[in-house]
Amino acid sequence: MSRVSHSGGRWAVGFLCALACGCVSSSRNAELREWALTGTTFRAVVDTAVSSTGWLDHTSRISDPRTYLLVVDLSRPAGEAGRARVYGPLWRAPERTWGVRADEPDLFGDDAARLAAPDYAFDRDGTLVCHVPDRAGATVRQHRLVSDASGARWKPATRRIPRPPLTRGTSDERARSNDLRYHLTPVEGGGSALIDRVEGRGAPDRWLEQALDRVRAMPDFGNVRLLLTDDLKYLVAVPAPRWNVEARPGGRTVETFELAGRTYARGRYVIVLARDAQGPVVVERIEHAQFRGWPGPADAYSIGGELFLYYTSAAQQRLVSAGGKTTYVTPPAAAGMWDTSSNARLVGDATVVVRTSFLRSGSGGFVDRFVAWDVRTGEVRRFDLPVDAWFGRRRLKKEPVGELRL
Repeated sequence: MSRVSHSGGRWAVGFLCALACGCVSSSRNAELREWALTGTTFRAVVDTAVSSTGWLDHTSRISDPRTYLLVVDLSRPAGEAGRARVYGPLWRAPERTWGVRADEPDLFGDDAARLAAPDYAFDRDGTLVCHVPDRAGATVRQHRLVSDASGARWKPATRRIPRPPLTRGTSDERARSNDLRYHLTPVEGGGSALIDRVEGRGAPDRWLEQALDRVRAMPDFGNVRLLLTDDLKYLVAVPAPRWNVEARPGGRTVETFELAGRTYARGRYVIVLARDAQGPVVVERIEHAQFRGWPGPADAYSIGGELFLYYTSAAQQRLVSAGGKTTYVTPPAAAGMWDTSSNARLVGDATVVVRTSFLRSGSGGFVDRFVAWDVRTGEVRRFDLPVDAWFGRRRLKKEPVGELRL
């Protein structure tokens, strides 16, 4: 009797402790953030953290966040030893910065987490560039992590430089270049600015700033996707077919926009602003049963200086020149390799890489899939990266590189 009572007491104490701490289960999760593909070398920033589930409110709490660099040699067979290597932890950011982008406005929070979060991006040669803020968030120090076949190593840090102006505005008022290096955005204090995330500073560009201001000033032209090409030659405004201006049930809805005295259907046309043109022009979207509505186009690329609009569906990817004279289409045999996500990039001169994620059967965790389409040859290749497994049960060995102190 006493034994049962003692056991029951321990269970009660355990229950009360679990109730008090507010968690019943925890696990370390991994999330692939920014990535770069240079030749046959794939690099990605991977954030990991312990996620604890609440006892009563069932919310997740984040603790012990760590950031790593994943490097994969795609020229080597899958599963071969040494094909994938992990370096780090590179840094351990404050818990409040988990999932926070330093260059992304938080419409539901304050700027404290953004000012404390490091900002990072890949340079064109695959070097990871990280800007670490000081405690006041007023300056940043640049760190560059070089990785190659021999390993990874930090270059000497630069002196502190002023932090770029904080970005403002909603998502339909900002444009990122396809490689995520440049951010064209409204900024703190008013006006627009082009921010170079690799250099960690503003990159004054009067034409682009005026182009963005012009689009933002158009009446009844909200709910748009802004696309900026990597060479900064084109800004494309893609409106949703309909926009509820008053953002309420029964509110005023617009399905057209006006430009140069003419009226255009939002679901049929996009606006293109080109650096070497006299003014904005209207381009008709392609008409195809697979590409109805929004997205369409999903992205815009400059290939050889010519603007191409990118459309995607589960069955086909398509690149169409802005003038409609040139079209590239994925081969039918490649259908189904990707989903309808618009998360695609132009890598190199003419390779489109689509990223998608799916849950592996048998509780194998999430897998990040990348599909590379060589536009000129038509060749389509895919590679799967089981990031959850690599950082979970089948952990890859972490190779230390020197942890940055934030």
